[in-house]
Amino acid sequence: MGSEKENGRLNRGNTTIILVIVVVVLLVVAVYLFLNYSSRRSETIPQQQTESRIGTEITQPAEEGELLPEKDAVGTKDLAIIDRYPGSIRTMYENVSDIGYESVTYVTKDLPDDVKEYYYNRLQEDGWELVSSAENELRFEKEPATLGLHLYYDEQGKILKYTLEYSPGSD
Repeated sequence: MGSEKENGRLNRGNTTIILVIVVVVLLVVAVYLFLNYSSRRSETIPQQQTESRIGTEITQPAEEGELLPEKDAVGTKDLAIIDRYPGSIRTMYENVSDIGYESVTYVTKDLPDDVKEYYYNRLQEDGWELVSSAENELRFEKEPATLGLHLYYDEQGKILKYTLEYSPGSD
Protein backbone atom coordinates (compact mmCIF):
# COMPACT_ATOMS: atom_id res chain seq x y z
CA MET A 1 0.00 0.00 0.00
CA GLY A 2 2.85 2.40 0.78
CA SER A 3 4.29 1.55 -2.61
CA GLU A 4 0.99 2.48 -4.30
CA LYS A 5 1.02 5.90 -2.57
CA GLU A 6 4.59 6.52 -3.73
CA ASN A 7 3.70 5.49 -7.29
CA GLY A 8 0.71 7.86 -7.19
CA ARG A 9 2.96 10.71 -6.04
CA LEU A 10 5.52 9.88 -8.71
CA ASN A 11 2.83 9.81 -11.39
CA ARG A 12 1.46 13.19 -10.24
CA GLY A 13 5.01 14.57 -10.14
CA ASN A 14 5.73 13.24 -13.62
CA THR A 15 2.46 14.71 -14.90
CA THR A 16 3.37 18.11 -13.46
CA ILE A 17 6.82 18.00 -15.06
CA ILE A 18 5.31 17.00 -18.41
CA LEU A 19 2.78 19.85 -18.21
CA VAL A 20 5.53 22.35 -17.41
CA ILE A 21 7.60 21.09 -20.36
CA VAL A 22 4.59 21.34 -22.71
CA VAL A 23 3.86 24.91 -21.55
CA VAL A 24 7.51 25.93 -22.04
CA VAL A 25 7.60 24.36 -25.53
CA LEU A 26 4.35 26.15 -26.47
CA LEU A 27 5.76 29.47 -25.25
CA VAL A 28 8.96 28.99 -27.24
CA VAL A 29 6.95 28.13 -30.36
CA ALA A 30 4.69 31.17 -29.84
CA VAL A 31 7.70 33.50 -29.49
CA TYR A 32 9.33 31.97 -32.56
CA LEU A 33 6.15 32.39 -34.61
CA PHE A 34 5.70 35.98 -33.44
CA LEU A 35 9.28 36.90 -34.31
CA ASN A 36 9.01 35.14 -37.66
CA TYR A 37 5.72 36.97 -38.36
CA SER A 38 7.26 40.33 -37.40
CA SER A 39 10.26 39.69 -39.61
CA ARG A 40 8.16 38.69 -42.62
CA ARG A 41 5.77 41.58 -41.98
CA SER A 42 8.61 44.12 -42.00
CA GLU A 43 9.75 42.77 -45.37
CA THR A 44 6.29 43.17 -46.94
CA ILE A 45 5.28 46.52 -45.44
CA PRO A 46 7.15 48.68 -48.02
CA GLN A 47 5.32 46.92 -50.87
CA GLN A 48 1.95 47.30 -49.18
CA GLN A 49 2.46 50.95 -48.39
CA THR A 50 2.90 51.98 -52.00
CA GLU A 51 -0.69 50.88 -52.59
CA SER A 52 -2.35 52.10 -49.39
CA ARG A 53 -1.96 55.77 -48.57
CA ILE A 54 -4.80 56.72 -46.28
CA GLY A 55 -6.37 60.01 -47.36
CA THR A 56 -3.06 61.62 -48.28
CA GLU A 57 -3.22 64.69 -50.48
CA ILE A 58 -0.12 65.07 -52.63
CA THR A 59 0.00 68.76 -53.38
CA GLN A 60 3.20 70.27 -52.03
CA PRO A 61 6.19 70.18 -54.38
CA ALA A 62 9.44 69.03 -52.82
CA GLU A 63 12.88 69.98 -53.98
CA GLU A 64 13.77 68.82 -57.48
CA GLY A 65 10.11 68.83 -58.56
CA GLU A 66 9.07 65.79 -56.47
CA LEU A 67 5.75 65.83 -54.66
CA LEU A 68 5.31 65.22 -50.93
CA PRO A 69 2.05 65.17 -49.02
CA GLU A 70 1.06 68.58 -47.73
CA LYS A 71 -0.12 67.25 -44.38
CA ASP A 72 -0.41 64.06 -42.34
CA ALA A 73 -2.81 61.43 -43.62
CA VAL A 74 -6.29 61.56 -42.11
CA GLY A 75 -6.91 59.00 -39.34
CA THR A 76 -3.24 58.43 -38.56
CA LYS A 77 -1.19 59.17 -35.46
CA ASP A 78 2.41 59.08 -34.23
CA LEU A 79 3.81 56.49 -31.85
CA ALA A 80 3.46 57.64 -28.25
CA ILE A 81 6.95 56.40 -27.31
CA ILE A 82 9.01 58.62 -29.64
CA ASP A 83 8.78 61.85 -31.60
CA ARG A 84 8.84 61.72 -35.37
CA TYR A 85 11.82 62.88 -37.42
CA PRO A 86 11.55 66.69 -37.82
CA GLY A 87 9.83 67.79 -41.01
CA SER A 88 8.54 64.36 -41.96
CA ILE A 89 4.94 63.77 -43.04
CA ARG A 90 2.92 60.81 -41.75
CA THR A 91 1.31 58.73 -44.53
CA MET A 92 0.11 55.57 -42.80
CA TYR A 93 -0.74 54.17 -39.36
CA GLU A 94 -1.55 50.59 -38.43
CA ASN A 95 -2.53 49.21 -35.03
CA VAL A 96 -3.05 45.54 -34.20
CA SER A 97 -4.61 46.10 -30.80
CA ASP A 98 -4.81 42.47 -29.68
CA ILE A 99 -0.99 42.25 -29.62
CA GLY A 100 -0.21 45.96 -29.19
CA TYR A 101 1.72 46.19 -32.48
CA GLU A 102 1.84 49.64 -34.09
CA SER A 103 3.35 50.73 -37.38
CA VAL A 104 3.70 54.30 -38.70
CA THR A 105 5.06 55.36 -42.08
CA TYR A 106 6.45 58.79 -42.97
CA VAL A 107 8.01 60.55 -45.96
CA THR A 108 10.80 63.11 -45.88
CA LYS A 109 13.08 65.01 -48.24
CA ASP A 110 16.11 64.21 -46.06
CA LEU A 111 18.74 61.51 -46.46
CA PRO A 112 18.44 58.01 -44.92
CA ASP A 113 21.59 58.53 -42.82
CA ASP A 114 20.09 61.67 -41.27
CA VAL A 115 16.90 59.82 -40.30
CA LYS A 116 18.87 56.84 -38.93
CA GLU A 117 21.14 59.12 -36.89
CA TYR A 118 18.15 60.98 -35.42
CA TYR A 119 16.41 57.80 -34.26
CA TYR A 120 19.65 56.18 -33.12
CA ASN A 121 20.46 59.17 -30.89
CA ARG A 122 16.90 59.65 -29.56
CA LEU A 123 16.37 56.00 -28.76
CA GLN A 124 19.79 55.62 -27.10
CA GLU A 125 18.95 58.65 -24.93
CA ASP A 126 15.68 56.98 -23.92
CA GLY A 127 17.42 53.77 -22.84
CA TRP A 128 16.79 51.65 -25.93
CA GLU A 129 19.54 49.21 -26.94
CA LEU A 130 20.52 48.77 -30.59
CA VAL A 131 20.30 45.02 -31.31
CA SER A 132 20.77 45.00 -35.08
CA SER A 133 21.79 47.40 -37.79
CA ALA A 134 21.75 47.16 -41.57
CA GLU A 135 21.98 49.66 -44.39
CA ASN A 136 18.24 50.34 -44.39
CA GLU A 137 17.19 49.11 -40.97
CA LEU A 138 17.79 49.57 -37.25
CA ARG A 139 16.24 47.40 -34.54
CA PHE A 140 16.12 48.37 -30.86
CA GLU A 141 15.01 46.68 -27.67
CA LYS A 142 13.97 47.98 -24.32
CA GLU A 143 12.86 44.78 -22.61
CA PRO A 144 10.37 43.48 -23.39
CA ALA A 145 9.51 45.97 -26.19
CA THR A 146 11.06 46.21 -29.66
CA LEU A 147 11.19 49.06 -32.15
CA GLY A 148 12.24 48.73 -35.76
CA LEU A 149 13.14 51.48 -38.24
CA HIS A 150 12.95 50.57 -41.94
CA LEU A 151 14.02 53.03 -44.67
CA TYR A 152 13.28 52.76 -48.39
CA TYR A 153 12.62 54.92 -51.42
CA ASP A 154 9.38 55.27 -53.39
CA GLU A 155 8.84 53.56 -56.73
CA GLN A 156 10.84 56.24 -58.58
CA GLY A 157 13.64 56.08 -56.03
CA LYS A 158 13.33 59.78 -55.17
CA ILE A 159 11.23 60.21 -52.00
CA LEU A 160 12.51 58.64 -48.80
CA LYS A 161 9.93 56.68 -46.83
CA TYR A 162 10.50 55.21 -43.41
CA THR A 163 8.45 53.00 -41.14
CA LEU A 164 8.59 52.65 -37.37
CA GLU A 165 7.29 49.33 -36.04
CA TYR A 166 6.65 49.06 -32.32
CA SER A 167 5.80 45.92 -30.36
CA PRO A 168 5.41 46.15 -26.58
CA GLY A 169 6.37 42.51 -26.07
CA SER A 170 4.97 40.65 -23.10
CA ASP A 171 5.88 40.83 -19.44
